[in-house]
Amino acid sequence: RDIASHWTVMCLFPSGGGQIALQVVQGSDVDKWRQTLVAVCIGHFVLGLLNIISLNVWDGMFDLLGAGIGYYGSREKERILPTMILCYTVFVIMDCFWACLNSLLLLADVKEVPGGVLAVL
Repeated sequence: RDIASHWTVMCLFPSGGGQIALQVVQGSDVDKWRQTLVAVCIGHFVLGLLNIISLNVWDGMFDLLGAGIGYYGSREKERILPTMILCYTVFVIMDCFWACLNSLLLLADVKEVPGGVLAVL
């Protein structure tokens, strides 16, 4: 197997032939969870845009990337891509960890607020 074919079967590349897709029955519990995940991904996308507007560019770019991964895995009504949803889940867990860490650093006055804005506590 050559390197080019190896890259196309990874979970982040939508054109890969190795994607596992699960069929979704309309009105089922899985469909309700899929719709909820789409709403969460749209909210995550808005959060990424707000991060970029507030000059927290790196966090905003990563939030946009994560939201795109989650949305791509759940956007179609008739199927979901569990590998993409798994990637999004791992991303959200890591993002929450870093957000908690950054919050603690801000509270301890070790780190400045992004964009040079002074924190008023």
